[in-house]
Amino acid sequence: METADAKSVYRLRGQTIEIVFADVKEHRGLRRFSDHGLSRVRAEFALDVLLHKLLVVQRSLSQR
Repeated sequence: METADAKSVYRLRGQTIEIVFADVKEHRGLRRFSDHGLSRVRAEFALDVLLHKLLVVQRSLSQR
């Protein structure tokens, strides 16, 4: 991260990606997975991400 462009892109990560992880951990209770095995953990995480995206869509529709 020596260039100014790289630093600005990395700064945006905190505003976009990290918010999703914080929301899933704090508001959805995903600190530990309830199942074992990589495929089941991936499925559980995918459902949590889908829920987050649906809530974002719902929030944007309700603001109209």
